[in-house]
Amino acid sequence: MQLSDEPKFYERLASKQCEAAAGIVRLSMTNVRPDESLLADEIATIFDLTRKVGGIDWSKIRSRWLKESGYGVGSWAWWADSATQPKLASSPGSIWRTVAAELNPDEPTDWAVLSRYPAALPSIPRQWKISRDKLPRQNGLDWVLASISVDPGGINLYPKRSNLRGMINSITRPQPQMERLHTWCKWTREREIESPFDPRASEWTALQIAKKILSAVRRSGRSLPVHWSEFWVPSSWLQENDESLSWEVWRNQLRSAKLFRRPIRTQEFGEVESQSVGATEFNRIREVAIILLGLLRKDFSWPAPWIACEMQLEFNQVTRSLIRQANASSWTTAILESCLLPRQIETLLFDMKLLSGYHGDDDTAHDPPRIFTLKKMRRYLDKAIEVLEGGQITVHNHQPRQLLPIRIEQISREEWAVEPDQNEMHEDDDE
Repeated sequence: MQLSDEPKFYERLASKQCEAAAGIVRLSMTNVRPDESLLADEIATIFDLTRKVGGIDWSKIRSRWLKESGYGVGSWAWWADSATQPKLASSPGSIWRTVAAELNPDEPTDWAVLSRYPAALPSIPRQWKISRDKLPRQNGLDWVLASISVDPGGINLYPKRSNLRGMINSITRPQPQMERLHTWCKWTREREIESPFDPRASEWTALQIAKKILSAVRRSGRSLPVHWSEFWVPSSWLQENDESLSWEVWRNQLRSAKLFRRPIRTQEFGEVESQSVGATEFNRIREVAIILLGLLRKDFSWPAPWIACEMQLEFNQVTRSLIRQANASSWTTAILESCLLPRQIETLLFDMKLLSGYHGDDDTAHDPPRIFTLKKMRRYLDKAIEVLEGGQITVHNHQPRQLLPIRIEQISREEWAVEPDQNEMHEDDDE
């Protein structure tokens, strides 16, 4: 039997990947200038090597090369962007910016690449519109808000008189004497740099705001989805103070204040959730936890795997990274892990459907606490607030300080237990 001299499929693909990778190096070196770490001769050598191995020009990929590879430009752009971008990236890299204008939004593969970075879409010099069927199956509202977050002209991506455009106008319409949570996060982020111990930028404040939002959710019922863009805080919170704001003054001011809510008809985004009562309630819990995470990070801009199409496989790893990014106390971290990690959803489904009477080994003994009801989430928020308040002190000249309690060892579920508060307020309170 005579063996063929023709290269195997995987050999051809490996060769094309090498050429594409060399092209990435070539592209990344385009704007590099010689310095002490990289001399001019070394830069020239790198360019010469990329040419010798057939590195492609990403700005004008030849159709013949694409045909030989068996894949379109969208597939190669997806591969290159995934290989070069950090997991938490929310803005595009050089590959996306180079090929975006050549991609066709009507092609599913091309649109999967384009939709990774909605905030950058207005920068593409093409005239096309986004309809509802283009939005991600989950987190569609976050995706739409991201598309207008950098360039207000992003609203032109949506057809005039469309429901999506009308919803964007409703969300962004000013509210007298109130500020959006997005504005609040930007202000606290800057304030934390100017005055690191300002209690308004603290974890305790984020928990208190989340608690107020949770109360609003409990009053409105479990059936209505909740999103951070619905809520507004008093403008007075953002006012500069001549003197340092003490814990006592800020506690009184925050607890007496009311948030404003402008409900959003999220049905327009076509997101469908389970009709099971337990699952629906857990959806509301998860949504409040996402708001808490944004408040702690002081940023509601989410990485591509959270909001882009076809990237849900990376969700678990990215979620853990975002929670670590929040730099919160152990109790607050446990709340976020319980409400946001996919494993907790699996535990809920098993409890509800499969193992309600199961008495065998429990592999969830060292998982975060089980928070499957709004009432229990309220108790855990109260506990996290209580622990933080135990570490709030005032130093010289009434300067506020916060000690963050962190537990190093692994904590069992029994240690996460929270006793019901006999004095818990009725569901219609405004706490």
